[in-house]
Amino acid sequence: MLHEQISKATNGISSVPANQITATRSVDQILARRQARLRERKQVFPPDFLHGEAQLDEIYEVFSECWVEQAIFVEEFRDDDGDLVAWTAAWFDDRFLNVEQAVRDEVDDLEGRLDDLIGARRSVVRLCLDAPKSARDEKGLAVRCSLGRLLELEQTRLAVVRDKEFSDPRAVYSQRDDVLQDSRTSILSTICLCARLAR
Repeated sequence: MLHEQISKATNGISSVPANQITATRSVDQILARRQARLRERKQVFPPDFLHGEAQLDEIYEVFSECWVEQAIFVEEFRDDDGDLVAWTAAWFDDRFLNVEQAVRDEVDDLEGRLDDLIGARRSVVRLCLDAPKSARDEKGLAVRCSLGRLLELEQTRLAVVRDKEFSDPRAVYSQRDDVLQDSRTSILSTICLCARLAR
């Protein structure tokens, strides 16, 4: 909206002061960076994608296709007051895995978007790493484990070894990209472990 106002203000003027041109470029750059960030928050993985030694579509061999296509895997990040600040959600559509992530200051209705995604699915699998039980665990299956146990299972069952230390999820704003990358990896691991451990 700010970009449109600046464009309208400068379109009819024959000589534009330099500071307005810089402001327009700056707004364009800001909008471009924001759009690029939002695009990065949505990914699609093919059925034969390997996560360590596990192939994503192994889950179809263990659970019915109907269940897999109607399930959503979620990890939520909340602040000290219990307010949602970020989330990662993953679901299968025609065997392709869709992963979407959102952070409070990047999405207009953070909780509403997650509720829409969950509402479109029959089963919810929530990854709760070192998290206390919360009221949101009432809908769906809560997969509770310590971070240490998840990392151990990743190594022993999936041959996944993370190349860096796990980011502190409470630092979702200061370490945003690292926290979201860790969450994406954790969700992929959760899906693959559901298949491997259920056999």
